[in-house]
Amino acid sequence: MHVTSLSIYPIKSMGGSDLDELILEPRGGQHDRRWMLVDESGRFISQREYAHLACWKVTVMGDTLKIHKQDTNSKTYLIENAKPAHGTTIEVTIWNDHLEANHVSKMADETLSDVLGMKCQLVYMGPNANRPIDRNYANIGEQVSFADGFPYLITTSASIQALSDELGYSINGNRFRPNIVIQHDIPWEEDDWHHMTIGTCDFSLPKPCARCEIPGINQTTGKIDSNVLKILAKLRRQGNKVLFGVNACLEAATGKIQVGDKVVLNKK
Repeated sequence: MHVTSLSIYPIKSMGGSDLDELILEPRGGQHDRRWMLVDESGRFISQREYAHLACWKVTVMGDTLKIHKQDTNSKTYLIENAKPAHGTTIEVTIWNDHLEANHVSKMADETLSDVLGMKCQLVYMGPNANRPIDRNYANIGEQVSFADGFPYLITTSASIQALSDELGYSINGNRFRPNIVIQHDIPWEEDDWHHMTIGTCDFSLPKPCARCEIPGINQTTGKIDSNVLKILAKLRRQGNKVLFGVNACLEAATGKIQVGDKVVLNKK
């Protein structure tokens, strides 16, 4: 097995960037979901309510976020000084978690509200933010970014292909917004993986990932294909959850992996 693709999604629920190399940090890949859109009350905004967020690609250039629409030659918008270390903080809510996040700027809010056609604020997760991983699945002190629950999400080529085969047409695995896609020949086998080494970096895999409606959204156009969710539920329902991919945590302070790196399953 080996890594076939690596991705990050700098602003939660907006489009991401494909990488040849991913710098690993305990909270997740460097720059992955370190920014988030929130409403006036501080609650997180996602594709669940605003599917068109998927259409906007976000890349990180130093302290600047570069944003443009994916399927057109649209104007590029730059959010400068996007990593504030000090200044105004906002209490934000993401699922059941409440924490302080750094407000990027009023200019960023105005730009994104205008571009996205919705009132929003942009916040940044600084290094001192406190958002622990679910204690049922993590060690004390382990932290996560603005991702839904875990630092990394891993999927396999076999599972993506199996779903495509059942649908009768090919779908892009980016619907599942993974950080790491692994070449593998047996679909769904990743449900039973618990530890792996990618390159020289060790990961623990606490559990399979329960999915919401976002896999039904085309991550280039923002269009919804309800058939994807219907077939996925048929194939992958366990109890009241629909599973696809596995959550993962880095078992080190830092690391680096690349496309093509060998993947080895470990027994611990």
